[in-house]
Amino acid sequence: MIDLEQEAISRWERGTRMPTLHRLQQLSDALDCSVDQLLQRGSNRPDDQLALIADALDGLDGDERELVAGFVQQFAEMLKAKHPTKNKRRK
Repeated sequence: MIDLEQEAISRWERGTRMPTLHRLQQLSDALDCSVDQLLQRGSNRPDDQLALIADALDGLDGDERELVAGFVQQFAEMLKAKHPTKNKRRK
């Protein structure tokens, strides 16, 4: 695969270091995905998550996109109701 030390991965996970563009390309090649997909896959950033949802909607007609958007809204409201104290801390 690629030569990578466990400590380097640990620093990335802790956010104390960031991988170089070259290293990201090596990782994406090894995992058979694009660098863009690699960076978005585990991201908790709302913009990255919105991009994933937008990609999922690509190719659907207007009615189908509306149906999926409604489902996402209902599911999000259900999860918010399930954890009301968690949502108050984020505001």
